Amino acid sequence: MYLVCMSANTGTSGARQQRLTRYLDRLAEAAGHADRAVPLKSYCTGLLLAGERKSIEPMAARLAPDNGRRMHQSLHHVWPMLRGATSFCSAVCATTCSRR
Repeated sequence: MYLVCMSANTGTSGARQQRLTRYLDRLAEAAGHADRAVPLKSYCTGLLLAGERKSIEPMAARLAPDNGRRMHQSLHHVWPMLRGATSFCSAVCATTCSRR
C-alpha cells in the first residue's frame, strides 16, 4: 500500500483538481456499487471543504446550500460502506495500487 501526500504547493490548481478527481473516481470504483459513487465523492469533498465541523449535517449544508436536506440523506448512504472500512480500504488499496 502507498499513500499519496499532496501539499498546497504541489502543481497547479488544475493539476491538483485532476489528481483529486482521479483519486475520488478510484474510491468510487472500490465502493463496488454505482449508487454509492456520488455520496462517497460528496462525503470526501465535504471533508476537504473549509469548516470546523466535519459531521454530516454541516457538510451537507456546505455542499448543497439550497438542498441541504437531500444532501444530508445522500451522505448517510456512505456510512454502511464505511462500517466495513477494513474491506473497503483493502479494495481501495488494490484498485489504486493496480493502477500504478
